[in-house]
Amino acid sequence: MECRFLSGWGRFFVGSLLLLAAGSAYAAASDSVTAYGASGYHTLDAGLNASQRAGQEIWYKATAGNDRFHTYVFQQRIGVLIDWYRILNGRERDDRFAAWGLINDPDCCQPGSAGCPAQSYDETYGFDWCPGDDALLRSVGKSDYRDPACDFTEGPTAPGDPHGGSDQRQSACDLKFGTSSGVLGLRKFPNPRFDAGRWREVNGGRVDTWEGYNRPLSSDPDNSDSRVSHLRDGSIEPPFRFGMACGACHIAFDPLNPPEDPAHPQWENIKGVIGNQYARLSEVMASGMPASSLEWQVFAHARPGSTDTSAVPTDQINNPGTQNTLINIGRRPVFENEKVDRWRKVSACPEAAD
Repeated sequence: MECRFLSGWGRFFVGSLLLLAAGSAYAAASDSVTAYGASGYHTLDAGLNASQRAGQEIWYKATAGNDRFHTYVFQQRIGVLIDWYRILNGRERDDRFAAWGLINDPDCCQPGSAGCPAQSYDETYGFDWCPGDDALLRSVGKSDYRDPACDFTEGPTAPGDPHGGSDQRQSACDLKFGTSSGVLGLRKFPNPRFDAGRWREVNGGRVDTWEGYNRPLSSDPDNSDSRVSHLRDGSIEPPFRFGMACGACHIAFDPLNPPEDPAHPQWENIKGVIGNQYARLSEVMASGMPASSLEWQVFAHARPGSTDTSAVPTDQINNPGTQNTLINIGRRPVFENEKVDRWRKVSACPEAAD
């Protein structure tokens, strides 16, 4: 058998496609109600078999641990900062679609609004309240969080699976679902390195804002500190880490049933693989940089609805492309006599193999 390989990004993308192919009242505040599965999201399950439901849930929720990438590696590798509070703070939920092109999660709510389990932004550190947050918020600053993905139900192994009849899939906990950030496809996780005392010190005694954390260190434009904030300060970490599921780029509105108000969609207005033509993802990824900085000008270049998939493992080419609709996968052309049904490590291939 020929050996063929994909980059890490390619494996993640194709693996997600294979999973897909294989497969509004707010919840009350108690754990028994807001535990895994208590979400209007599951109205999307209608008509799907077990494998399809599993694939859809992975598409919407699984980050595979990339919250650590977006918190630590991305900034070090690229030198560009993400200001998650600027994008996701609950007070600007109604403006989020207009500003960033992101799709609000219908299950989440603004603390203090009618029926919302969270009564103040102090409870959520300034972000939306979403199902599952009762457990997640108790783990901020701790290492005891049990990810909801641990309760994920896998789809059954398909007949004739090349890996045999035994299920060899790794622990579902490693899918890393967290809870919704308030935006579909963006997930939040409690940061075990969060220091509430230090956070209050930086933010004027408050925990519900990043006002001091993301403020420039100097107001003097001639001072180089005017171009940096505590976002660059590794000694201070925010209460949450944020990860990105595949759906972050692809979940959007059903063109046959769009919402009356794009800032307040319902689940019946949502399609998971339509492609978000509104998302300003390159601006999201550079949201912690001053618009006057060279880094912003270089990185925040893509038009709404497009992304450069080689921007992070950079090929030095400015080449954003459209986030395509994923349809008719089974009818797409393939190479003659080639069937990719498993992945192999480089060392497993015979020398000189293709």
